[in-house]
Amino acid sequence: MKRILFVILVLLCVAVPERALFAQETNSEAINALNDLITRINQKISMRQTNETDLGVLIKEFDTLMEKFKDAPEKDRVQILTMKAQLYLEVLNQPEKALEVFRQFKRDMPGVQIGGNTDEVIRMLEKRISAKQIQRTLVVGATFPAFEETDLNGKPLSLSKYRGKIVLVDFWATWCVPCLIEMPNVIRTYEQFHSKGFEVIGISLDQDRAKLESFIKEKHLDWPQYCDGKFWDTRPVLTYGIESIPASFLLDRNGKILGVNLRGEDLEKAVAMETMPGFQKMLAVGSRNTEDLIRRTPYSSVAATFVAGLVAGMLIARRRFRKQAELKA
Repeated sequence: MKRILFVILVLLCVAVPERALFAQETNSEAINALNDLITRINQKISMRQTNETDLGVLIKEFDTLMEKFKDAPEKDRVQILTMKAQLYLEVLNQPEKALEVFRQFKRDMPGVQIGGNTDEVIRMLEKRISAKQIQRTLVVGATFPAFEETDLNGKPLSLSKYRGKIVLVDFWATWCVPCLIEMPNVIRTYEQFHSKGFEVIGISLDQDRAKLESFIKEKHLDWPQYCDGKFWDTRPVLTYGIESIPASFLLDRNGKILGVNLRGEDLEKAVAMETMPGFQKMLAVGSRNTEDLIRRTPYSSVAATFVAGLVAGMLIARRRFRKQAELKA
């Protein structure tokens, strides 16, 4: 679930089933023209033509409508811009261009508020764009940016303290059902590998501290937790571009990202591999690479290798029989 996108669409008061676009039914000439444009866009979407190249000509028609109906009622022009923004958000996944539309909206129609607060819509979009930019940098092999915070117990919480450990940075909340479903896997992995150098740092988006502390005590979550009660504006959430939870980053002993959003057995296997003694890990990696190579080898290559070996074996056997016959003669 992309929470930021959901909030924006709620503020727009626009429904988006199956990514199709809809405008209001009306006798307005401007809205009728808009509905005709949306119908043609939806036809493209139904044929899976959903990139900017496919829709480029139709996108330009929004600007044509704005110019043609510049003297139309403000509410009709609002609908035109809203549909254009929704297209960028829901179909093309281009929040930067949707942001340009809303800034145009604010500039050209300052007396009208989207969902009662155009500034909030713009803020949410800016937040989403920033999150996307951050996410592009948090990939496997990259160094995870450090943080210095204070945990729920008032103790310093710093990633630098965990150098030399395998660390799971886990973003979650007690109100998040998928988080609660995944939590037993995190607990099991922690209990199994903590003695071998595995640590967990929880980043909670909870606003009710008492409920959070009760849950931690009930579930025996023995790792440090950070929570500032700011929900989606929690400081590390903004720092690391988190848009949905559960979200997690598994870090190696040098603070580099080993995996992103590993769940269940995938998390357990990754931690098991990283906590193995050096030589044992080397053997395991070698075995895994060999298995991957065999699995990825096309059947035709395997067959060709088998046939070549069979032919070579037959030739060798034939020569042996010939030599034996010559010796007997």
